[in-house]
Amino acid sequence: DIARGRKVAKHVEAWVVPGSVGVKREAEAEGLHEVFLAAGFQWRAEMKRRMMAAARRRIVVADGSKIGLVELARLCSVDDVDLLVTGPSADAAIVAALSDRGMQVEVVDL
Repeated sequence: DIARGRKVAKHVEAWVVPGSVGVKREAEAEGLHEVFLAAGFQWRAEMKRRMMAAARRRIVVADGSKIGLVELARLCSVDDVDLLVTGPSADAAIVAALSDRGMQVEVVDL
């Protein structure tokens, strides 16, 4: 209800960036994107992917428990990541496979 029936001020650039594909789908199914668009917000569902595509260097910081998981939202190809910084709980075989593919991997105590 913060945006319904209101307008973003002309001197303000306002974005809505759903945190995941699932959140985006739910919000769109409820018509929330239409409310935000009508109020003058930009619906930036692809912002993270665009930021990764535009970056000169892609550094991913991920908890070791996340390494090897497959999620619904894809930001970029593994081959597009320049540096992965992760923790000691990362699967050593996966870290080695990523290194073998040419990715710089730093395992640090987060």
